[in-house]
Amino acid sequence: MSRRSSELAIERATERDDAGALDALFARHWRTLFRRARAILRDDDAAKDVVQEVFLRAIHARRELRDCRSPPAWLKRVASNLSLNYLRDATRRRRILSVALPPAAPTSDVPADASLTLRALVRGVPADLQAIALHYFVDCMSQEEIAASLGIPRRTISLRLAQFRRAALSSAFDVATA
Repeated sequence: MSRRSSELAIERATERDDAGALDALFARHWRTLFRRARAILRDDDAAKDVVQEVFLRAIHARRELRDCRSPPAWLKRVASNLSLNYLRDATRRRRILSVALPPAAPTSDVPADASLTLRALVRGVPADLQAIALHYFVDCMSQEEIAASLGIPRRTISLRLAQFRRAALSSAFDVATA
C-alpha cells in the first residue's frame, strides 16, 4: 500500500466517526506500531497496551491527526513516546519501591509484613497523598489514569507523588532508626 493511500485512510477515519474506517486504520497500522513498541519494551503485553493507547489517543486527537503532515509518523511518534514513558515509569517505580520498602522475606508471612510496612510508610502521610500512592504503586495505574479517576490534573499527580516519596523516605528512615 502506498504512503499516500495510507494517509488517505487516516483522513477518512478521522473525518467522521466511521467504525469501518477506524477498523481499517487499526488493521493497517497495528502491526507496525506493535513492532515498534515491542522493540522498545521487550514485552508483548506491554506493547499491546501501548498500541491500544496510541489508537485511543488517535481517536481523541482526530483533528490534530488529520491536520498533521504525516499521520503515520504521528502514530509512530506517539507509540515511541508512550513506550519510553512506560519504561521510565516502570524503572522509577522499581527504584522507589526498592528504597522505600525493605526486601521481602522468603516466608509465607510476606503479605502481612508488606502490609505492615506499607502502613508504617503511609502513617504520617496525608490521606490525599496516600490515595495517589496506592493507585500508583499498588494498583500500577499511570499518572494519566489516576488523574482521570480523581478528576485532577496529571501534573498535580506528579507533584503529589514526589511529596509522597519524600514523606515515605522520611517515614522509612524514622521507622528504621526507632
